[in-house]
Amino acid sequence: MENDKQQKTINVYEQEMKSISENPELTPFWKPTAGRYKLRITSEARFLKQVWNGEEKEFVKIEIIVGDKRFCWSFNRAKSKKSAWYQLCKIANDNNGKLENVACDVIVVGEGKNRQYTVFQ
Repeated sequence: MENDKQQKTINVYEQEMKSISENPELTPFWKPTAGRYKLRITSEARFLKQVWNGEEKEFVKIEIIVGDKRFCWSFNRAKSKKSAWYQLCKIANDNNGKLENVACDVIVVGEGKNRQYTVFQ
C-alpha cells in the first residue's frame, strides 16, 4: 500500500516535469555573468508587482533570445537613467514605441544585486 502511494507521488512529479518541459511558454530566467551579449527582444514589456520583506516592488519582464536560447529577463522598474529599464525605454522610443523584435547589445558588469547593465542598439 505504501509503495503504491510513493509510486503515485513519483508519477505526479514525472507528469509535472513533462508538462513543464513541453510548454514553450515557460522559459528560464536570464541570469548573465559579466560580459557582452547580443540579444533580440521578442515581447513588449510586462509589469509585475511583488512584495519583498513587506515592501511592494515593481518589476519589468520581457522575453528575449540570446544566441539560440529563449529567456525571460526580469529586472527592477527603477527610476534612474542608469537602470536597464530607462535604457530600454530609450531604445523603444527610438523604435516607434516598440521593444518587440528589437536587436540590442547588453554589457553586464558585476554579480548578483550589484549587477549593472548597459543596453544599446
